[in-house]
Amino acid sequence: MGAAIVLKPKEDDPGSLEICLVHLSDLLEQTLELVGTNINGNPYGIGNKKNPIHLLVPHGAFVIKDLEALDHNSLMSWFEHCQEGKVEGVVWHCKDGSLFKLHRHHLGLHWPLNDTNLNSKPVSIRLGLCNYEYEADYGTFLGQLSKKDTCSYDRLKDILLE
Repeated sequence: MGAAIVLKPKEDDPGSLEICLVHLSDLLEQTLELVGTNINGNPYGIGNKKNPIHLLVPHGAFVIKDLEALDHNSLMSWFEHCQEGKVEGVVWHCKDGSLFKLHRHHLGLHWPLNDTNLNSKPVSIRLGLCNYEYEADYGTFLGQLSKKDTCSYDRLKDILLE
């Protein structure tokens, strides 16, 4: 099939999220974060042990807003007071190819949070399976998710699979 299940901002509504299939070739030269039921204690409350949910989130998919400077005080203020800052960390991609990740805990800030940037936005499922050669197997994660195709939810943690 050559695709990954990705969580990203909805193109026509950046205040909302979208779960979609993305061709693997479209993810080349990117870094991604895996989030879900069995990852890092599931800080986003996604899925459950019987029906786990795992999604890839491309680094850079969420724009950093309201960060005035890259100094200690500005970073602390952004992480503590901006909705966009309610994340585990930030990855910077430098022109020379270097990557730097700053976690909340590097600044002595608590993680996980009850209300995160990923859990505070509505989310829709738009898989676009017609763009892929896929025979439905409802015993797989993708098969279960395909039953929810075109559904919308208030929050990511509201998605429950059967």
